Amino acid sequence: MLTRRSFLAATAVGVAAPAILRYRPAWSSASRVRRNASIMAPTDPFFSDYAQAIEAMHQLPVSDQRNWRNQALIHIRHCTHGVTDFTHWHRWYLSFFEQICAKLIGKPDFALAYWDWEDSNSKVPDTFFDILQLNVVQWSDQSNEQSDNWGPGKVTTVGARGISRGQTMTSIPQFANSFRKSTLDGIRGQPDFEIFTGLLEGQPHNNTHVAVGSLHGAKGHMGSGMSSLDPIFWLHHCNIDRIWAEWQVVGNTSGDPNNTYPDSFYDADGKPVSDPTSKGALSLGSFDYIYDTIEPAVIEQISAKLDLQKFDTGGGALLSKLNLTIATSIGSGASPGPALPNIERAVDVKVNDLVKVLSDVRVFYAPETSLKAIEPSRIIARIEGVEVPQNTDMTVGVFVNCPYLSPETPTDDKLCAGVFSFFGPGGAHAHHGGGRNFYIDLTDALRGVASQGRLADNGFKVQLMAVPIAEGVPADVRIPFKGVTILSA
Repeated sequence: MLTRRSFLAATAVGVAAPAILRYRPAWSSASRVRRNASIMAPTDPFFSDYAQAIEAMHQLPVSDQRNWRNQALIHIRHCTHGVTDFTHWHRWYLSFFEQICAKLIGKPDFALAYWDWEDSNSKVPDTFFDILQLNVVQWSDQSNEQSDNWGPGKVTTVGARGISRGQTMTSIPQFANSFRKSTLDGIRGQPDFEIFTGLLEGQPHNNTHVAVGSLHGAKGHMGSGMSSLDPIFWLHHCNIDRIWAEWQVVGNTSGDPNNTYPDSFYDADGKPVSDPTSKGALSLGSFDYIYDTIEPAVIEQISAKLDLQKFDTGGGALLSKLNLTIATSIGSGASPGPALPNIERAVDVKVNDLVKVLSDVRVFYAPETSLKAIEPSRIIARIEGVEVPQNTDMTVGVFVNCPYLSPETPTDDKLCAGVFSFFGPGGAHAHHGGGRNFYIDLTDALRGVASQGRLADNGFKVQLMAVPIAEGVPADVRIPFKGVTILSA
């Protein structure tokens, strides 16, 4: 379907095939193609191959670093969350795991798949309940591990899932907002890497971990540092990596913290790998896999479907010279106190000329194309200095000027801008001494308020509603945060 964004992109830039296909040489050498497990037939060979690999890893001795538990220990001991190389580190992790699977089952071209949790696909594929080796409930894997990288306490999760067979993420009121196409398209169309990865990690990434591992008090592996004990973990992170890969391919530039990972990973023979770096993860062409959504043949089909040549009216040359929009601070508000379970915490933010800012133009790369596109500005909230609580069995919904807000207000309400949750080190061991930043796109919610005639030109109210997702969360759990900065991006 020719969407509004792709139409703007097509009319603005016109001839795009050379830019879209610029990575063809690297892609042509990729021996593995990661496909969408959410639409595969249950009899697809991927599932039996993956099950065979998992079985083989469980049979390896503890002394072998390719052992299933040892691969999970890599995550709790070395994973990065809430930092700029969250995507970089996990790309290496997935790649080496994939190579280990291929070696153990004797299929050099074995490729992982991705769980596409967008809209109606947002259920765990049925095969992860039906096939013994893919169902975490059937394994007696023990977490029982403590790592300073994760936190001071021992992780004691079990083989359980908080969502049932056939249940979609979009059907769960606390999480629905994060898995809508509009939310994910907003993430894909964000040219600023810090905002892009902040939106991606804090919402669909964290919320998937929390829903699968912790919803209804499941205490499953997916909600902890030992999350990779659940076979669905690897498909979840392939989808995160796919979205990043698609974002990169259209022309966006990723940040690089210049980190090294000399003690994290093991190759297909179980030998330590000494040279992975954050910089080395930036180029998808240096890896031996590709996603089915960005294979050259698929990109050519997209180009033909949009009929890009037809829409070249000369305006594209002008837009192609425009710089991508740079995120700019336009207002802020200080926190009046910590967020508490089931209690609204409102922050009054001041933004001058808000109506004008909302109608300004932004320039970005349109998803699925390498075309610059234009649309009205997007307004992003950066919730700053959030201290991760010790009890993380909560979600935090973010609303705008919602007069009827309560703990029961679902996140697919039109005045809900988004929802984030906590996955990663908690308490004093959380990354960054000053707490974490969480990003929420307020644009659609603000326009909803404006459509009701309730949007002032000098600011608005950002409302946080922390809601427990399991029984037994103490009423006095505190989530301190410093305040909210508003960005035009």
